[in-house]
Amino acid sequence: MSLCKTAVRCALLLLLVSCTTIELNAQTSFSFETFEGSRLPLVLINTSDTIVDEPRVIAAMKIIHQEGGGMNHPYDDPTDYNGRISIEIRGNTSQSFPKRSFALETQDSLGNNNNVSVLGMPEENDWVLYGPYSDKTMMRNAIIYELGDRIDRYTVRRRYCELFINENYRGVYLFMESVKRDENRIDIAKLLPSDTIGDELTGGYIMKVDRMAGEEDGWISDYPSMEGGAVWIQLWRPKGPDLHPVQRTYIEEYVGMFENLIFGDDFSDPSAGYDEVIDVQSFVDLSLANELSKNIDGYKLSTFFFKEKDSDGGKIVMGPWWDYNIALGNADYCEAVIPEGYVADTDCGTASPMWFERLRTDPSYEELIRSTWKDYRSDVWSNFSIDSMIDSLAAVLSEPQKRDHARWPRLGQYVWPNAFMFDRFEEEVQFLRDWLDTRLIWLDQQFGLIPTANQHQPAPKIYPQPTAGLFRIKMNSEIALLRIYDTMGKIVEEKEHLYSYQTFDIQHLPNGCYFIECVLNDKQVVTSKLLKSN
Repeated sequence: MSLCKTAVRCALLLLLVSCTTIELNAQTSFSFETFEGSRLPLVLINTSDTIVDEPRVIAAMKIIHQEGGGMNHPYDDPTDYNGRISIEIRGNTSQSFPKRSFALETQDSLGNNNNVSVLGMPEENDWVLYGPYSDKTMMRNAIIYELGDRIDRYTVRRRYCELFINENYRGVYLFMESVKRDENRIDIAKLLPSDTIGDELTGGYIMKVDRMAGEEDGWISDYPSMEGGAVWIQLWRPKGPDLHPVQRTYIEEYVGMFENLIFGDDFSDPSAGYDEVIDVQSFVDLSLANELSKNIDGYKLSTFFFKEKDSDGGKIVMGPWWDYNIALGNADYCEAVIPEGYVADTDCGTASPMWFERLRTDPSYEELIRSTWKDYRSDVWSNFSIDSMIDSLAAVLSEPQKRDHARWPRLGQYVWPNAFMFDRFEEEVQFLRDWLDTRLIWLDQQFGLIPTANQHQPAPKIYPQPTAGLFRIKMNSEIALLRIYDTMGKIVEEKEHLYSYQTFDIQHLPNGCYFIECVLNDKQVVTSKLLKSN
């Protein structure tokens, strides 16, 4: 089912989709004996304790990974790790799913941190096992993190794997780095509790905008959210006994100074404005990632940022990007499934800080967004680049996803907050592709890569939608010039001096979404979309 065909039904579907998880089909479990092997690494965890959300329990972990794409079997010798870990359940909403995600720490035999390289990632001891569940493609996070990698923005490194706990098959996971200060992760200065004066006091600190939960340290911003609610800023690292009260006061006051500056009258002053306090490009890049994916949690949840030591620049930097599993058309609320519209403008929730909205009132910041988008779209974020990435991920997951969906049957079922449900993995992936194609067209229009419509003239009527090749276009006046663009912004058809009612044949063009631009005799420009699908 294609997006261009279904988008017009989104409003009805959003009303019809139930907000309760329906009973899933019977699960298929795999034992070591019945598991036929995988080309993904295998992670085998064994523990005599029940894994809970705090405290962590002690377990043993083995990782089996044959280089060169060979088959991995549970009885093979461990290759990457064979030792002690501590492990707990992690996540917020995801804890309600039967397929849980986990945080773990690699340890030596005495329980001390054990920095090791796992699956080719740099040595560290804190890791995450993320188990995609509501994202039935299991690739939404991987897509956005890869887009960050391609613009040299640090995102957590990750590797797909398949997980067993106590010889019980648990499905496809992403073995990922946790968000942490390290020279190979967030590369900022290490802040010791004794660093309470001078330059040493100024960094580094890691924070995030998120929901208030548990006993986490943080504060409420002096400025309300876009929706009028409170904005909770959480201290992520350092925290607890590793954070001196002087440091706690310093970083809260520094972030407060940043907020006072951007909401002040001179916030865009070239010599004394926000550019002196923040890494502007990091704010732009996060905005573009959130808008490309229409991440309904963007800006207000899991929004990490950090403060450098003054001698290292001293600025507030956005990132790393985190948690895009309900982005890219995978949510049934707040118009998240509709490919048009800025997520920053969505009146949804209560905690989106006004920082980004305020920055966009500065013409130079807005121009940087537009020019950055054009640069990325011409290269590493092009349609070809993104589509090839999805091809690659789909190929990697083609066999493992069958086992995951057998273990956790959910295809064709509603899992919060799915906007659409499909019976096959391939259909889930195709929906993701179609949604993203349409989203990119809309963003290209907003950022000037494709002309936008003049609103004085109604949009052309195009039918049938979708078309197998022949379609008709009807306008209220004659058409001086008609152009058809593909999703790369390339003109694939161009005709002049047309009647107001015209038939076209595009059977020679490949299937996909197209953008139609009509220039009328009075110079008005109107636009519409067209889907070709045999």
